Amino acid sequence: MSAPTIGALRRRVMLETPQETPDGAGGLVRVYAPLVKIFVKIEAIGAQGGFVEQRQEQQATYRATLRWRADVVCQMRFTFSGRQLLIEAVDDPDASRRFLVCRCVEITP
Repeated sequence: MSAPTIGALRRRVMLETPQETPDGAGGLVRVYAPLVKIFVKIEAIGAQGGFVEQRQEQQATYRATLRWRADVVCQMRFTFSGRQLLIEAVDDPDASRRFLVCRCVEITP
């Protein structure tokens, strides 16, 4: 992977980590807690629509590039401008620990 150009990591986002708590009925409730504000490059790579539970939803897929961090894992999310991107996959493309590339989805009703 070639390094992003200067200024490419320009979108400031909040990295949030999931926390699950019991709901009192035997299940779990997932909430997200803010972890750190970071700069990322976000690129749209696709979208698809479909029906989920008898309602139409659109799922957009994004690629987010950020400086390497050891604590970024799947199920975390990026939030910015009222949007939430759930991290589905994390990759260090050239194994140099310089950058991470995350595949993210945003589901909108």
